[in-house]
Amino acid sequence: MPPAAEYGDRKEGITVSTLAELSAQYRETCVRLRLAIEERQACQKQGSQTAQRELVLLRQMLREMRELRSLSEGYYTRPRTSRYTTVGLTAPRVDATKR
Repeated sequence: MPPAAEYGDRKEGITVSTLAELSAQYRETCVRLRLAIEERQACQKQGSQTAQRELVLLRQMLREMRELRSLSEGYYTRPRTSRYTTVGLTAPRVDATKR
């Protein structure tokens, strides 16, 4: 099987990242979002009317980035349970359609 980078089209600059690489990128994005939130909070204190709406959106984006980071960080290391996967699915012993 070829390495992940070979799946992408090099002419257009498209490559496939591993989950560990994505996790690092999500972490960097979280830092940038946190800085943007602090900037908007300063603007809000100065009386900016749009700062409150922007703060709501930025906080939501930050929350989602943190969730994505935590999912991608431990995707291969977390044990699988039937809560989020099909690990616990079993076929019925009797076919209900043949009764």
